[in-house]
Amino acid sequence: MSRHHQGFTLLEVLVALAVLVIAMTALIKAAGDNAANHTYLEERTFATWVAANRLNSARLGDEKIVPGSYQGTDPMAGREWQWRLQISTTSDPQVARADVEVTPGEKTERVLARLSGYLEMGE
Repeated sequence: MSRHHQGFTLLEVLVALAVLVIAMTALIKAAGDNAANHTYLEERTFATWVAANRLNSARLGDEKIVPGSYQGTDPMAGREWQWRLQISTTSDPQVARADVEVTPGEKTERVLARLSGYLEMGE
């Protein structure tokens, strides 16, 4: 009379654990990449809003548009964003080109948003 034992061998358990570890590692990496991507996209969105605000402020400002370079900071989402505005002439003397670049702070050159537009030159 033989007794038949049912169960998993040690090798089967080790293979199952290896497959589980590989799957969990891939899942954790994907979650980490997703979190990093979310942060990057959030920064790009806020930087684009700052650039659009700065371009619209130049369009609506009471001051005469003068070609040149300008820079400053604007608050958005609880942070300070550094912007650079370059105003240049075009072939039409009544129209100027404005290029805005936004970085996430004063000590970085990592441009998160670039926006260009045209402004009416005041007389």
